Amino acid sequence: MARDPQRKPSVSASSGMRRQRPPYAVGAGAMNPQKVALSLFWRTLFLLLLLLASCVAAWVQTLRTLEAEPQNVRQSARHLASLVRLSSESLHLADRAARPTLVKALGAREGMVLQSRAVADVWTTPPAADHAGELAAELRSLLGRELLVASSVNGTPGLWLGFVVDREAWWLQAPAQLVHQPMPEVGLAWLAAAVFITFAGAMLIAQRINRPLRDLSFAASRIRGGEYESRLDETTITSEIREVNMGFNRMARELAKVEEDRAVMLAGISHDLRTPLARLRLEAEMSVVDEEARANMASDIEQLDKIIDKFMDYARPGEVTLSPGGAGAVGAGAAAGDRAVMLAGISHDLRTPLSRLRLEAEMSVQDEEARHNMELD
Repeated sequence: MARDPQRKPSVSASSGMRRQRPPYAVGAGAMNPQKVALSLFWRTLFLLLLLLASCVAAWVQTLRTLEAEPQNVRQSARHLASLVRLSSESLHLADRAARPTLVKALGAREGMVLQSRAVADVWTTPPAADHAGELAAELRSLLGRELLVASSVNGTPGLWLGFVVDREAWWLQAPAQLVHQPMPEVGLAWLAAAVFITFAGAMLIAQRINRPLRDLSFAASRIRGGEYESRLDETTITSEIREVNMGFNRMARELAKVEEDRAVMLAGISHDLRTPLARLRLEAEMSVVDEEARANMASDIEQLDKIIDKFMDYARPGEVTLSPGGAGAVGAGAAAGDRAVMLAGISHDLRTPLSRLRLEAEMSVQDEEARHNMELD
């Protein structure tokens, strides 16, 4: 059987099968100038201090709003007490005949409602828990227990103050602008704002701390699935996270290069093996006379073709989607171990039929030489 010169398998024979390596997708803005470095410790400390300052400011404003109500009550009580003293002193200095004229003058100029109190008057005492009740208690502490405070007189609502001047009873209706009405919704609004700021700030800090770890886990899962082009942002302001991202991107690039080189190598070996196998098949059909030997050689060649198909399946790259990803860590040792086991198995599968082919070829040549010698004799 004719023998071809020994050919050395070359991976370069299949250089045309090499895929064009896509550009690596480093994180968004990776080519931009580096930002100012800020360690994770100082970043977390700054965010916590900012949250603490915001919470303290919100709670201080809430407490000021809640404490403003008693101060407003005391201030209104002092103004009303001054009006009662002024009215009482004016009525005391005026003659009884001139008091009606004085009352009209005070009503016209100052807007005060001052009227005499009759025995038949009907009035309503304000509840102690009400704002008017708190104001009445404060007024009694300033003017004495004999002061009469009513929330309505003869069906007319308002804050009425009853006092006596020279044994004559009078009613003074407090001006509306001096009677502070409480606004509990303001205090509740500030309380809700303080709670919201505290909760939102805590959530924001937790999210910013957890985001790099979440991206790391996501990218690790993509690398584990064979998508070696996932990349992380290398321009993040936090120095520790930036170093982790740069290390992950470097590892992903190396894994992608190893995977591509493996695919090209196996494809080249498969290409270099098919050419001599095709010649072996042709020479076996043309040169081997023994039917059984020819059938055995054809069977071995088919087995080698199937093994080469395994090479091609293993070398065929999957579809790779380029995208900026999250961060992660990959255990490449297990993948390298699996690759070594598979290559060892394929190498063993190749050696067995090749040994049989060599033996069958030598036996076929010997048979041909023996038959040729017999014909010469």
